[in-house]
Amino acid sequence: MISGPFVSTIFCVLFAALVFLTDSIHLFFPVVESRRYHASMLMKLFGPLMGIKHMDRFHAWLTTVMTIPIIAGIWHRNQAWSLLTVTLLATLQPYFLLVAYYMKSCDLRNPSIPLMYSAIFGILGLVWREIDYTSSYFNIYDIPMITIWHSFISFVVLFFTRRIKSRVPLLNASIQVEKIKENSLRKGECTWPNANEMPVFNEGKEPYPILVETAISEQEQISVSESKTIISILFLCSALFMFGTSQSQNHREMIDDRVINICLYCITLPLVFIELTLIALIINLPEREETELFDNIEGARSFDHYA
Repeated sequence: MISGPFVSTIFCVLFAALVFLTDSIHLFFPVVESRRYHASMLMKLFGPLMGIKHMDRFHAWLTTVMTIPIIAGIWHRNQAWSLLTVTLLATLQPYFLLVAYYMKSCDLRNPSIPLMYSAIFGILGLVWREIDYTSSYFNIYDIPMITIWHSFISFVVLFFTRRIKSRVPLLNASIQVEKIKENSLRKGECTWPNANEMPVFNEGKEPYPILVETAISEQEQISVSESKTIISILFLCSALFMFGTSQSQNHREMIDDRVINICLYCITLPLVFIELTLIALIINLPEREETELFDNIEGARSFDHYA
């Protein structure tokens, strides 16, 4: 028996499974060579831009922990499952906007894909299920806490977008190298026996050492935090959220219907659409003007930046 609107449930389950299969599982089991560049970009680009060490594993665990419960329980007619899935949808929606922004900032392929994930989880998931809360078995008195959580995650995403914007100029060579890896793998010009290492290029196809050395130097100069530090902060925030939801249940008589309507129609709904619109406009901006790295340096091939 499906809980909640049929279209909302089907799309949320479908896209959660799509995220898990294409964006997470191969990072745990790196046997699919065609996706090696994705793991490498997460570690060499997304991680330094975010300031998080081992971002490939952090991203894999984070998306898995959020998508598996959606796949497993969004259709259950149970208030606990409903609260869990709506909370996860409220987290995934801003997070994938951050992924889209990172991809656009580095001029990577298809930043519209995480934007699409965000739209599905935000509009068909979070907003629709809160509006149609009775058929979703969602407790209306949890809406204020969900709104607070969603607003908090959106604020965190804003913080990291500012960090990404400031750090992108520090990773010019790294972006070049990662794009060369991807293009070489797509063209069959290299093999990639390990997701976290440099691929083995065919003779005459490898990037010149000066570019690789500069990329390594860029990585060493950017400060990052251990993943376990970020995970600890997430657990603390989750504990505070669970405490807040329990208090909202115990003191539901103090929550007026006007507060619920303000949270839903004046905060959550506008926030989702504003975020989606802003990122959609950003990823449709023209690419930055091309520059050249290491031109006229002896022994180095010229690479057009963002070519």
